[in-house]
This record gives sequence, C-alpha cells and structure tokens, in this order.
Amino acid sequence: PNYSTILEIAQQCPYQGGRAVYRARYFMHLLNTDIIYDDDEVCLSQGIQRLKHDEISSKFDFTLNPNPANEQVEVILQNYNDEKIKIVLINSIGEAIYEKENLISSNHLIIDTKKYPSGFYQVKLYSNGILINGKKLILIK
Repeated sequence: PNYSTILEIAQQCPYQGGRAVYRARYFMHLLNTDIIYDDDEVCLSQGIQRLKHDEISSKFDFTLNPNPANEQVEVILQNYNDEKIKIVLINSIGEAIYEKENLISSNHLIIDTKKYPSGFYQVKLYSNGILINGKKLILIK
C-alpha cells in the first residue's frame, strides 16, 4: 500500500535525503530489481553537484618516493594549490602515527620513518577535512 511513497523517497538525491533514500531503495529492490537510479542527474536538478572519487583523486594526486622506503619517504604533491592539506601516516592496525597539517608552501614533504617498524602503512591526504586520496607505503628495515 505504500509503494508509491517508498518509490518517491527512493528516487530522491541521496546526498539530500540521506539514509531514508538508501532504505527506500533497499525496499524497492526487494519488490523490483529493474529500477535504476541516476543520482548524478537527480542531485544536479536539485542543485547538488558532487565530484566522483576518481575526479577528486586525480586532482589531488601524490607520489611516495621511495616506496618501499627505509629511513624516510618523500611525499610529492601534484596539482597543489595552497589548499589546506593534511597528510596522515597510518599503521597496519589503523592508528594515525604521523600527521602534518596546513602544509608547506612547496609541493613536497619528507617523513622520517626511522622510528617505525617494517610493515605496511597507508598515507592519506585530506583537504579541508575530507579524505581525497590514499596510497600504500611499505617500510623495510
């Protein structure tokens, strides 16, 4: 009996409607698996434009040199435009063990890795508090 109401909610922009939209889509999927939602078009018609993750990652790309690293690693930012950038080094159990915020006026940063043991790490790049890119780093001692 509530099919039309649930369908109406499911067709909203999820960035505006939040969890209710995803729940409605779940219920609609139970009834009809052929419905396709065009979030880009629906959200844009409501004035919401979101960049796709690939567009964001390529805009703020970075390299790690060397990787695998031993005593230090250089983070080289590409397309750096003096935005508020934060770099975080995360160990294999998810702890942030190094953070550098409001970076330099140049496009690179050197992280001293002598005190960290061998293993797999993640280097994450944030802009204005939003995760925009991440890469794996291997330390070999």
